[in-house]
Amino acid sequence: KDRHPKSTVVKIGMLHGEWQVNKHSNGIPSGRYKRGYVMFRLPGVQNCLVTSFALEQNYIGGGRFNAEAVTSGLQHTLRMQLCK
Repeated sequence: KDRHPKSTVVKIGMLHGEWQVNKHSNGIPSGRYKRGYVMFRLPGVQNCLVTSFALEQNYIGGGRFNAEAVTSGLQHTLRMQLCK
């Protein structure tokens, strides 16, 4: 909504149900993430735009990750499609 304040969100979905863990070469986690997609409509545009985002948490040791997930923000628009 920051980038397109007059947009309307049509659908939000997660690509991963479970956290995906990134690990260093020694096997210790460096962090984890979940990816998702947002479908939204802009005023005056017939088709919807679909873009991706990621939620990320850093590994803090002892089998724990940051309590708050940080978004890496919306990526470039992936595609235009019919709004459903």
